Amino acid sequence: MTESITFNWHDEAGEARPSPTTRKKLDEWKQVVKDPEGSSSELVYYLDFLGDVIYGLQKEYDSILVASHGGDVYRPDIDQDR
Repeated sequence: MTESITFNWHDEAGEARPSPTTRKKLDEWKQVVKDPEGSSSELVYYLDFLGDVIYGLQKEYDSILVASHGGDVYRPDIDQDR
């Protein structure tokens, strides 16, 4: 199964929001996972997909943050080993 989600920047609100198609997809996923007759594999799939997206975005965010500071940036929320 191939999935994609899209978020668009809204200047007036000053934030990224899901596109109408993505909002519909996320709402459908919520309904699927709420269904007591639903498959647990669907829940795992959706959560894994979203987890991968969040992880990928966090990595991109961190690399841009580091580049903007010209070097290493300490992030106590993720750099607990330092």
